[in-house]
Amino acid sequence: MKTKNLTIKDLTSIRKYLSIFSGIFRLTDAELDVLSEIIRHQFKARLQGQSVDPFSPASKRAICERLKVSNPYSINTYIGRLREKSAVIRTKDGQQIVHPWLMPKGERQIQIDLEWKLNLD
Repeated sequence: MKTKNLTIKDLTSIRKYLSIFSGIFRLTDAELDVLSEIIRHQFKARLQGQSVDPFSPASKRAICERLKVSNPYSINTYIGRLREKSAVIRTKDGQQIVHPWLMPKGERQIQIDLEWKLNLD
């Protein structure tokens, strides 16, 4: 099995990680920016020992500030597109979460395992 390790030097590496999956989820550059900020916001809270809903109005305002978007409601358009593309999904209890494939598991290093199987039959 081939393994690719991506070490997170800072929180900007999240966008690099997401770009690996952009073809699978058909994400535009703007959607990648929004999604990486959602994850960055969640990671930042986790590193501080806090829990945060990245889709709450307060979180959306903080994400808009980072992206220099003047209208916090415009972020809802991107979140809607991310939901249409299954990059953001709803749990059974209705909570929105980032698709598990797109949410890095660790804070310091991301490991992606790729397994190729060739079937010539």
